[in-house]
Amino acid sequence: MNPPPEVAQWLTSHNMRIVPNDEYLRMVAEHMEMKQQIERVKEYCEALVQ
Repeated sequence: MNPPPEVAQWLTSHNMRIVPNDEYLRMVAEHMEMKQQIERVKEYCEALVQ
């Protein structure tokens, strides 16, 4: 399902793009994995400093 043309134009004008639901869910999952990895690295670095 494509959004109305005015929505597509607004997204484009704000440097955004239309993504299908399955791609969006995949990106959210990747984002959560990255956040968890950053948190683990942060904890590791804090442990090294102490």
